[in-house]
Amino acid sequence: MKKCIYLTAMLLSIASSCFAGNPHWAMNTSVGVNFFGTKDKDMDNIRAYQSSRDYQYGWDPKVATSFHFGFTPEYYINNRISLSTGLRLTNTWSKYESRYDFFYYKTESEGYNTYYYTVRSISQSNTYVGIPLEFRFTIRGSGRPTPYIRAGATFNFRCTTSTTTRMYHYNNEPGVDIKIPDGDNFTMPVYAAAGIQIGRKKSFCAEFVFPYVVAVGTMTGFGFSDNLGGGFQISYQFAKNKSEE
Repeated sequence: MKKCIYLTAMLLSIASSCFAGNPHWAMNTSVGVNFFGTKDKDMDNIRAYQSSRDYQYGWDPKVATSFHFGFTPEYYINNRISLSTGLRLTNTWSKYESRYDFFYYKTESEGYNTYYYTVRSISQSNTYVGIPLEFRFTIRGSGRPTPYIRAGATFNFRCTTSTTTRMYHYNNEPGVDIKIPDGDNFTMPVYAAAGIQIGRKKSFCAEFVFPYVVAVGTMTGFGFSDNLGGGFQISYQFAKNKSEE
């Protein structure tokens, strides 16, 4: 019985220390970049170029990249713990590129005849509108500078897709019909980060993001991303409804 009382008292003490302080709001703007690893994956209608010496030149998936920009109001429970949400715009870019001058893209087959385009590369951009939900824990309170850790997830909804084809003899020829899968309509990356905050009333944050894992869906059009990556983010806290301590 005494152990239960001591445990309850300890938990209440921890909870009261976590939620002690003057709750307040802040507004942040952030920009960041993430890089995803890639894996080889065959695609329908594509085959390698074979030279006269029987050398085959295939294709390489290039590193997939995402850029994001957003605004996030942040609620500080105290000087250490805060929660944030808001709006984030994310653009992903990925590329399928020949190891040689070109690879073949099959357009159609008629009887014994098969028709191909000679393609240097295919790149695709997907744009997502997302709602982030994040938790931040500040290591040393309101010191200057202040290290912190952050964890969160973003609920992304795809709004636009753009595909660009670079042919062997010309670029973006009208009528060239290259069918590449789009990024998924809904994705949910989850991530953790560690960074440092400089300033109090108006502060600047720089952080390293790892891991960055797309837990639901894929944000690249070719499906060759392994959905695991890392990156960087910088943010600026330009409004805070609390006087400097």
